[in-house]
Amino acid sequence: MRAPSASVGPVGLAALAGLAALLALDGSAAAQADEPQTPPPADATDTSDETSQLLVPADPVSWQALAQNLFTGAESTASDPGRLAPLARHMLKFGPVAFVPRFDEEIVYDDNVFLTEHDREQAFLARTTLGAIADYSFGDGQHHVSAGYDMVRNDYLSGDAKNFVEQFASGEIDLGFQHLKLTAGDRWEDRTDPVLVVFSDKIERKINTAYGLAGWHEDTWYTDLRAQRVTTAFDDPADQQFDRDDYLAALEVGFLTGEDFWTFVRADVFSRDFDQMALNDGTGVAGSVGARLRRGDALDTMVRVGLRAENFDDVVATDADDHAENVEFEGRVRWWLTRNAALDARALRTTEFSPLSNYELENLVEVGWLQQIDARLSARGGVGYEFVNPSNTSDTFTRWTVGAGLRYALLDNADLTFNWRTRIRTTEATDAEYTDNQFAVGIAIRL
Repeated sequence: MRAPSASVGPVGLAALAGLAALLALDGSAAAQADEPQTPPPADATDTSDETSQLLVPADPVSWQALAQNLFTGAESTASDPGRLAPLARHMLKFGPVAFVPRFDEEIVYDDNVFLTEHDREQAFLARTTLGAIADYSFGDGQHHVSAGYDMVRNDYLSGDAKNFVEQFASGEIDLGFQHLKLTAGDRWEDRTDPVLVVFSDKIERKINTAYGLAGWHEDTWYTDLRAQRVTTAFDDPADQQFDRDDYLAALEVGFLTGEDFWTFVRADVFSRDFDQMALNDGTGVAGSVGARLRRGDALDTMVRVGLRAENFDDVVATDADDHAENVEFEGRVRWWLTRNAALDARALRTTEFSPLSNYELENLVEVGWLQQIDARLSARGGVGYEFVNPSNTSDTFTRWTVGAGLRYALLDNADLTFNWRTRIRTTEATDAEYTDNQFAVGIAIRL
């Protein structure tokens, strides 16, 4: 039994979170799209036959895992736990190269576009997504070169909101030898938030994440060394005080302590460096212990708890203290209780970037339920809770997210989708509470 591979993506690195989460607004459309959801272990959702040597059946589990790795954004924010993602049931095969194009078209109704407490504005918008994922395998399938691109265009059909386009491009090389594992990759994001915290304008920014991993895996133990640099640059000069570089290095060592059960220890070193002297630069270390249990495709769970210690240069007087110590926690589970029903949950407590203080403490819990009703129809429901506490005297806020989705396999390579989401934000700050309802119906093509 080989040691599990640790992900390089920022799922457990929320300390590098960006502006969207801490402003407590809806994230970009691309960031909210397609929360990865593992399909059932068996072929319950496959309604197709192989039609040619070029068009072949795809493994939805593998393709969703690859999409999650390529399109995990650098900014951490609450997701949409009730959204049901389309599946890739077919792929194009050109020798060792596999290719899955993507086209989604949704009509969305939003009853509070600018997320205001008063004078709510409703609007319809057409959301178009174009993209593709390609994977080239060599060395008897042990090595991979993968790449992906996504473009999401939001056209408002009514109201005063401005249209915007987001893009995400990613590439990665993954080399897997008998014991040695090497990974290097780069993610580029062109992001837009529809509104500011004052509900008056947009935030446009470019985010680049360069990352790498080197690991040695034996049958009963493993060690992984990861590193990444996240560069965030804002388009508007008024927002460039938030331009920054975030660095992270993490060493993890794990041991097999039972059947499919691994325990591990992890040490992190991280820093944040602002281009301008508008906020305080910071450095920190973290130590944690955790455990993983995975049994095939039916169960995948992880829990980790530790302590974060951070220091700030205190150039700008935002906080009473120039240091902080906080307990951090991360947990997730994906469990197919039956062939047709699955539980998907995650919990997170960590510190994140704040535009008002040295940091803010993020507390997040999300739970989702996926039900395969028949060979073509799937349903999902979910609820999320988020509590954010800035490190200075700024007001805390709480946000609830409730949603549900349906997916119907209309054709071998096309799904009809319906998604609903409600978000409720509460706080003591003046004119900063809101309720937002969003309904979307669309068609998703994965070839």
